[in-house]
Amino acid sequence: MPMIPIVEKPLPDELLSSWIYRLSKRNGLNCNRFAEAYMHEKVKNTSQLVDIRYGYTSFYKNIYTKQSLKDLYLQTTTYSFESLWMTKGQQARYINNVFRPYDKLNTSVNKLVKKVRICSECFKQDKSAYGTAYLHRAHQLSSVKVCTVHNVKLLEYTNRSFENEVDFLDVCRSIETDVSDESLIKYAMYAGTILESGIESCMETVKNVVHEKMKESSSVLSGIMHWNYKDLVNFDVSKFMAVKLISVKYIHAEGIIPILMYLFPDTNELIDRLRGSEPAIIERTCPVCNETYCTTEYAEHVGFGCPVCEQKLNLQERYASYMNTLLPDYEIEGTFEGLDNKVQFYHNRCGKNIALKPREVIFENKRCNCENIITFEDAKETVESSGEYQLLYYTKTEEPVKIHSIKCGHDFKVSYRKFIKSPYCRECRRLKLIFDKRVEELTNGEYTVSGQYINQETKVLIRHEICKKEQFYLPRHFLSGQRCRCNYENKLDEEWNKMYAILTEYKKEHGNTDVPKRESYKCQSLGRWVQKQRNDYKNGKLNEYRQDKLNELDFTFEPHDAEWNRRFEQYKRYIQQTGTTHISRRADFEGEHLGAWIQTQKHRYKIGKLSKDRENSFLRLDEHFFD
Repeated sequence: MPMIPIVEKPLPDELLSSWIYRLSKRNGLNCNRFAEAYMHEKVKNTSQLVDIRYGYTSFYKNIYTKQSLKDLYLQTTTYSFESLWMTKGQQARYINNVFRPYDKLNTSVNKLVKKVRICSECFKQDKSAYGTAYLHRAHQLSSVKVCTVHNVKLLEYTNRSFENEVDFLDVCRSIETDVSDESLIKYAMYAGTILESGIESCMETVKNVVHEKMKESSSVLSGIMHWNYKDLVNFDVSKFMAVKLISVKYIHAEGIIPILMYLFPDTNELIDRLRGSEPAIIERTCPVCNETYCTTEYAEHVGFGCPVCEQKLNLQERYASYMNTLLPDYEIEGTFEGLDNKVQFYHNRCGKNIALKPREVIFENKRCNCENIITFEDAKETVESSGEYQLLYYTKTEEPVKIHSIKCGHDFKVSYRKFIKSPYCRECRRLKLIFDKRVEELTNGEYTVSGQYINQETKVLIRHEICKKEQFYLPRHFLSGQRCRCNYENKLDEEWNKMYAILTEYKKEHGNTDVPKRESYKCQSLGRWVQKQRNDYKNGKLNEYRQDKLNELDFTFEPHDAEWNRRFEQYKRYIQQTGTTHISRRADFEGEHLGAWIQTQKHRYKIGKLSKDRENSFLRLDEHFFD
């Protein structure tokens, strides 16, 4: 293949497919023609443009770069991050997809980038800074839904073509989620830090690190339900214990990352524990043909070697070579037709004929059942690894085992394989179903049990579906009538609205809302209620809604101020009529003892109890008022 005429370096954090799109445009070709000319015919498929397969080595050979094959690949993809959630077999199969030619032993696997995501702010910023928009690696990480640079939600690209960047934002849709913005940002920052670290490992190592951390803290993950970012957790945490973690082969990123965030708030601690792991990708140079390629240690163990040299062998020869390496105690009785087409094997050790898929043998390490016998010691170690259960009785995996739950004290029987798949107390489960049903019947579905029920004397987490709040209750108290506080608050609102309606009637009858403190009206202590509203207002306890409702009635929150202002206005009218500010102590005006009131104000001034505002009000009328 010819060298690519015009080559530009990848932009900061640019995704490989975005870089290739820019190169194709820069060289005057559309993506498919560029792939055909400089990569592999399989890459012409539009879906392959997002996640480059088969043609990466050809692409690397056709550009001028000083970076190694491995380094350039890791720099322009999300593989270092996504490979953490892959088993060693999955890593081997994916790297084979990228660096080896297509054939029946190397069919396509799941993509790293399933949905292309774009930040509208980065789009504009990149256009301004670099003259072109491009896809960022950090936006394509599993379950990342926000841009941590601009703290805005990402948009999902819905088109199948990358031929016109101007239309990018026009064919994007918003991503719907129930998770809070704060949690989404925290998740994206955590994932981004892992990507930037470039740490290489695999799911087996990650699970072991989590297991060790849980053993150190001597705790399961039940506390995660009180965690600030608990809305990231989309599974029953009470079942996600060390025993489950060890037994389950595959866990998606969105399932394990919240656990890592909870156990390792400092990302550096997680990264330090993963350092020294077996690399997720290694670069080799063939001593025979001098070809440089990438592979994994697992793939080399299976027997995958130089992709160029192996192409000289036919498919059946290569398949037989892999099987002889992996299955020295088996005889192959069928021909290879595809990774998912079962092949017959004869197991020399037990004398059985078995049918296995080559994919399961090569990449999942599946063998005859006789090789998967679990001893009592192995079963005991697995069951008791969480510190919550004890294995009391075990014969073999197909028969029920007896297990003791340390937390609740129950003994129960269950299939060993079923318990490993779903490790929880079966007796608690039975009682929980009874309690759940009783709660639903009592509340007509208004409440649901979200925590683990143990017994009547152990608090359980219950969710109120009306206000969406969760609260711990003693089961016996809840069954006796204890409910969410919002019910009590609703009753208070009903009582307040009732008294407000009575006050409205009082105003219609009397023309004001100044109800004497001890006065009753309509058989209700209206005066005391009015006084309570004033006290709540003074102490900052009267909410804005109630203030607005009372203001509609011209309610006086400070009656003393209103009365003082009324008497002061009366005094100003006295001055207008008499032409003097002087008034004797016993003088009356407008049927009230105005003189006595004026003398009281002067006395309060003398003893320092008259406010500055009121003092100034008198001085504006007469600067010698207090002389």
